[in-house]
Amino acid sequence: MKKIFLFCAALMAAMSMSAQVTMTCDEAYNAAIALNAGDTLTDAAGVVQIVEVTAYVTNGGNGTVDDKNQQTFYIGATKDETTKTIQCYRCGITAGEAAVNKGDKVKVTGKLMHYVNSSGTTDVAELVYATAEVLDRVTVKTDTINDLTVCEIIEEGESLNKGTYSQDFFEITATVDSLTYTSEPNMQQTFFFKCDNGKTLQAYNAAMQDGVLAAVGDTVKVLGKITNYQNKQIEFEEPKAWVVGKAKQAEAQKVSVSEAVKIGQKLAQGAIDQKNTYVVEGYIAEIAVEYSEEYKNLSFYMTDDENGEERYFEVFRGSYPTNELKVGDKVFVIGQLQHYYKAATYEEDGTTVKTEEIDIVEMINGKVSLTDPTTAVENIVSNAVKAVKVVENGQIFILKDGVRYNILGAQVK
Repeated sequence: MKKIFLFCAALMAAMSMSAQVTMTCDEAYNAAIALNAGDTLTDAAGVVQIVEVTAYVTNGGNGTVDDKNQQTFYIGATKDETTKTIQCYRCGITAGEAAVNKGDKVKVTGKLMHYVNSSGTTDVAELVYATAEVLDRVTVKTDTINDLTVCEIIEEGESLNKGTYSQDFFEITATVDSLTYTSEPNMQQTFFFKCDNGKTLQAYNAAMQDGVLAAVGDTVKVLGKITNYQNKQIEFEEPKAWVVGKAKQAEAQKVSVSEAVKIGQKLAQGAIDQKNTYVVEGYIAEIAVEYSEEYKNLSFYMTDDENGEERYFEVFRGSYPTNELKVGDKVFVIGQLQHYYKAATYEEDGTTVKTEEIDIVEMINGKVSLTDPTTAVENIVSNAVKAVKVVENGQIFILKDGVRYNILGAQVK
């Protein structure tokens, strides 16, 4: 009987330790900020607490719910609170519910933590692994503003406070100046438009529509809310984008790893060769970042020889559909080259004790293949219209309706 009593007492204690805690928004904010950076709120026994907060949306983020029924937004004790706000990071929204907007009253349930990024520029209270229940909605008039130039949208964004989003949606059609990230499996890309004054407008993690990815020089339509990120960059945050015009591009050039390194080192430090596409052939020498099931990519070093020891060429977030690549595999990667350079200085008691330089060539926006894309010949069907891959003078192009395209889908002469 004593053992049964002790067991029941322990079970009740465990249940009480994992019980949900209800807090006001200010209480939750103070509790999170009091934690060490990166810590999650726990009770005295170290059990993670589930916190319930009823508050008002102070910033609706990009104003959209993603394909996983998630939205990132901020809440406060009042809809106009600007200081004691909590970020609801990728908060689950009930399927079929519209995105929340400023002024909506919500009940959010999740884990409370103190988030600080590596550079220290972001220091916020966060609710993570959270869900939101909409208790009351306000009527928000949201317009779509179009017919603006890149420069005009940048000017609009600069009028926003740091980290805040526009209430209105903006639509723009412009030419892609540079491309920094591509996830073909997820059909996401990050690219830039450029204003005549040199300032840039970023489309961050754009959801590419109609199954078509963009390339430098393409004409792209983007729709979304804009934000002033860290007072450094005006950007569309995870907008929708459509390629409405393809630029004519040169065929991809096939090179070895050592040749790619020589080409990349001729670029300025940090520069990307946006005008040319290369196919690099070699062996995986080392996995730098393990495969991401979410983004379907990984980072690895390549060498010309199967047992090569040099680490001068890295495929950064190379796209591949499955987690099967390993050291020693022979691969072909197609993408753009970048001269990546970083100097890191370490100090101790105000005295420099070590300086490390990273000076390598990277392939970005890369797509990994186990077969040579410049020699494979096969019939393909695209949009129910038959096209044929043809090799000519060692280069591949796709012939469709009498028009030639390169392997990225760009029209060539």
